[in-house]
Amino acid sequence: MATVNWEREPGEKVEEFVAALLLLKYPHGNLITPSQGDRGVDVRVWNPDGFDIYQVKRYTRPLDSTQEKEVKKSWQTFVDQTLPILKVRSWTLVTPLNPSNERLDWLDALTEPTGLETHWMDRGALDGLAGNNYPLVDYFFGDGAQHWHRLMADLLDGVRPLPGDGASESLLSAIASRQEKLARSLDEVDPFYRYEIDIRTGWVENLPLDSTRLGETRAAFIQYAQIDDEHYREMRLLPRCAESVKLRPITADVRLEADPGTSTANAIHRFRQFGTPFSDVPGTITAISGPPGVPQTGGPATFSFLSVPQPKTGLPDLCLRIREPNGQKAAELELEHVSSSRGQAGSGVWVSASDRAQVLNVEFTFGGDSDAEFRLRTSGLKGKTPAEVLPAVRATAELRTGRVIELAVRGGLPITGGWELERDDAEASLARWHVAFLEALTTIQEHTYHRITVPDVTTMTPPQRQKIFNIAGLLRGEQIEEDWSEVTTDTASAALLESAGPEFSFGGTAPLTVELDGQEIHLNMARQTHYESARIRTGQPDSDVIHLVPGSSTKAVSTAVPLDQAAPAPQ
Repeated sequence: MATVNWEREPGEKVEEFVAALLLLKYPHGNLITPSQGDRGVDVRVWNPDGFDIYQVKRYTRPLDSTQEKEVKKSWQTFVDQTLPILKVRSWTLVTPLNPSNERLDWLDALTEPTGLETHWMDRGALDGLAGNNYPLVDYFFGDGAQHWHRLMADLLDGVRPLPGDGASESLLSAIASRQEKLARSLDEVDPFYRYEIDIRTGWVENLPLDSTRLGETRAAFIQYAQIDDEHYREMRLLPRCAESVKLRPITADVRLEADPGTSTANAIHRFRQFGTPFSDVPGTITAISGPPGVPQTGGPATFSFLSVPQPKTGLPDLCLRIREPNGQKAAELELEHVSSSRGQAGSGVWVSASDRAQVLNVEFTFGGDSDAEFRLRTSGLKGKTPAEVLPAVRATAELRTGRVIELAVRGGLPITGGWELERDDAEASLARWHVAFLEALTTIQEHTYHRITVPDVTTMTPPQRQKIFNIAGLLRGEQIEEDWSEVTTDTASAALLESAGPEFSFGGTAPLTVELDGQEIHLNMARQTHYESARIRTGQPDSDVIHLVPGSSTKAVSTAVPLDQAAPAPQ
């Protein structure tokens, strides 16, 4: 069992160690640093019925008058600044000393007026926690050099070519053995991180940089290493508690390199000012610090900075707001998939977000020494459902000269100043046509169980696109007037039509369908058409089909009716 000689250790280190013990015991707890104004709280742990608060003191011997005053001060600060704003269920004083009964009575008298549940976590309890966490004791007070050397040997061994006779079973067995050995060794010595190691097929250099994929993992660090011509290793460091990256940070000192005036230099400048992501910038790693498994040597490298989408918790709901010059709101688009970053040298902020369907992406940079900027980028609509993309396309259509764009809290105050559009956005006029087209598709969706998606309009002919608009108009109750050239009917129907004279009008119904992406989609309505003037085409061969052509007028008027009201019609 690991033990700590509390009296011999510096008080500051004792407080850091005790806080780490608590945070690893309660992995979802938070460490409150003095720079944030601790409000009488060192560690707080959330529970459904309230927070558990821990105040850590370094005292190892019976409290003297000065220490007693410090405890009273911390308690009063907690009562004055934390209790009014936080739901608290308990408060605990944590010290590596065993208090006397008189001191326990003293603490009860101090805290009793609040009626709050209070405790004193003493040396015995801390010794018990320390005894079950040898790696943490070794990290703070011991000499872990031998452990680290062994781990680095295992790590290096893991990237050497695998021996074997070439048989697939031998190769897989060797890979699995190394994977298990390395993960077990790292887990054994590192108190702050757990290690996951996977062996995958492929080449590291072919892996795409994907901030969305990185955002789906809790890993604080991911390393890829090529093992042989067919396999690579992925190692992930997972924090054991919410504060692992604060207790054991992973850092690297990097020098980025670019010639003045180049696009690379501009990308570095924007990163320094606003935290704007960049990719494939050359540079050098000059120093690295981190837990076992993190490389400890630097050198030349190529760098990319990705901003991972942030969870919604704690962030306000954002929107893209478009205003008229007089301040009246013209449009507001709800934003999701939010990423943000801050400048490394200055107060600048970069925010990137998109609509729910990720059709419209917006980027804002503001607050730095350089001029603030707004950038907008659209992506394709093909294959997405009309209803999900309509909000973004409608907002894009409102980007008109003189209007002002701002990033704002949804339904609330603006976060940035406004950007005035000096001319219509290049995408705006195209978006206005797409709004009408998407609304037509949305109407069609209301009349079929088939999933309607946006087709590639660039491959559609003008008549095909117009037919979509016409069918949507019919479904909305409009009348469509068109010229016609010929329809067919059976001989029985033709006999009835001939009795009306050489020229006649007639009407009929047919199932209403629409063709999208080469597929005919049946709707729950029928097309009812009235032909103003028709006659039977002369010179027809004897058959069961009679051809009808326009008489003195080519006009035909169509409406849509429910299928149960439709009657058989000429084909």
